[in-house]
Amino acid sequence: MSRVLKWTGFLLVLFLILLFAIPALISSDWFKDIAEDELSEIIGRSVTINGNIDVAFSLTPRIRIENMQLGNAPWAEAKHMASVRALELSLDLPKLLSGEVVIADLTVF
Repeated sequence: MSRVLKWTGFLLVLFLILLFAIPALISSDWFKDIAEDELSEIIGRSVTINGNIDVAFSLTPRIRIENMQLGNAPWAEAKHMASVRALELSLDLPKLLSGEVVIADLTVF
């Protein structure tokens, strides 16, 4: 019995290490490409992210996007519809895992 507990404990510790180490090893450039493409498709305008994307994993994952521009309509005089210094949002992870996107908190700087 103690051997099973040791292996279970070892696997749990290994899982926790990987859970926190993998996000630190992933480049934010990888997130930028996906975020720009998805956001552009959702809002129907070009989205450019010139800053960092930080992700903190928890039951309410926090995402911070810095220096983001939203493209304007072709007929508009200004190049950008909006420029955002930073955007922070928190998601409800249990709902996200069930396929529903719920933004628990949204702050625009």
